[in-house]
Amino acid sequence: FKLACLVEGEDPEQAEKLYAKSINAGNSNARPKLARLIHKNDRQRAISLCEEAVSAGDTNDGAFFLAWLLENDNPERAKELYQLCIDNENCLDTAPNNLGFLIRKEDPERAKKLFQMSIDAGDSYCATNNLGKLIEEDDPEKSLALFQAAVDAGNPGAAYNYIALVKR
Repeated sequence: FKLACLVEGEDPEQAEKLYAKSINAGNSNARPKLARLIHKNDRQRAISLCEEAVSAGDTNDGAFFLAWLLENDNPERAKELYQLCIDNENCLDTAPNNLGFLIRKEDPERAKKLFQMSIDAGDSYCATNNLGKLIEEDDPEKSLALFQAAVDAGNPGAAYNYIALVKR
């Protein structure tokens, strides 16, 4: 497993073999790692690996990555999985942001709380921008501050949101 993590960037084929070997040896942490490695070329296998991880009790990386993979095809399942991560206090910098983004139109008040939870856990890149967009009509000053925080974190989309709001 550790060797696969080390060679993943320079030799993905070798890492894939090593992760598979690690899974066969009983290392459940290897499933989501392998899923992340192969998802662009074998999405269905990546989903299966994450489903196996979740079935084995993974409420962290496997659940989070499965939710991310399912956002477009099965948003309800994605919402459940993000909530599972949150309930187990895992991925708190990203899972609340992603769940908030999925529910922002149907439940904006809850989305605001989720974005803030993500910000409080350290997400200055996405959650600040998402919360800024959600509140820009009601609180433009706070939105500008949130967009600026996202820009400072390197989010180029937040700069466009900042400029668009200033021009209004």
